[in-house]
Amino acid sequence: MVHYSKKDSWLIGFILAGSMIPLVLGLFFLFVGGPNRNAGYLLLVIVVVEGVVMLLLTYPLYYEVTTSELIVRCGVLMNRHISLGAIDEVQPDRNAVSSPAWSLDRLRIDYRKNGERVSLLISPQSKAAFMQELSRFDCDLKMSGDRLIRESASK
Repeated sequence: MVHYSKKDSWLIGFILAGSMIPLVLGLFFLFVGGPNRNAGYLLLVIVVVEGVVMLLLTYPLYYEVTTSELIVRCGVLMNRHISLGAIDEVQPDRNAVSSPAWSLDRLRIDYRKNGERVSLLISPQSKAAFMQELSRFDCDLKMSGDRLIRESASK
């Protein structure tokens, strides 16, 4: 099943505001004209490039749970496949570090990759449904309060 990212409106607004300032300034310089006209063109090019880069890095954004793996898709560059058997723990987190998530209401997934323990932050719209689906496909992942823990890892 595919789980789409939860979206914090304040976060999207903050990012849009960061794009709107150079857009408005660029349009102002173009309409006023004079020596600032070239700066206006440059600002508009920056806004377009920024928009394209943002889309390429964040669209599509979803988390898919299959019978054997978790697929995290974020833009055209990130397509991470995590074996369900490698997941040790899933727990709520509000860390603001960059991650494939449009919300700070996140889940931290601790898993093993090449023998090392690594983490990934995601923000599915329904954290409970996401964790239930993980535990349904991997019987060793059990709910413990608001966390999902691998039974063999907790012993």
